[in-house]
Amino acid sequence: APLPVTTSPPALPFSPASLDAPYIYHSSLILKWPEADFNGGSNPRVYIVCYHKLSESVAQQTCMTETSDLTLLVSNLTSMTFYNVSVRSQSALGSAMNATTLFVSTVGRFHWAGGND
Repeated sequence: APLPVTTSPPALPFSPASLDAPYIYHSSLILKWPEADFNGGSNPRVYIVCYHKLSESVAQQTCMTETSDLTLLVSNLTSMTFYNVSVRSQSALGSAMNATTLFVSTVGRFHWAGGND
């Protein structure tokens, strides 16, 4: 007799395994993350990126929702400031239980002799 086929019930997706900021500037940064390992059995999967200054509460965070890309430019940041940045997967079934988090600091402005920024 054929073996019964078992399938996993749909579940919430996993968040990406890591989050990196390969390019950091005085008022912006570029984030990069790998595709999450598990989409919860439901496509399409999108990513929600949120950030806030470490000196502010999570209630003051800004979220950039529903990007399917694996990189994102975050701009209009304050120079020389620490930020808590997170990325979370979302599918039709809901958002991942946990977010992948990164703590990062923007850099100061550079002033070149004879020029502007």
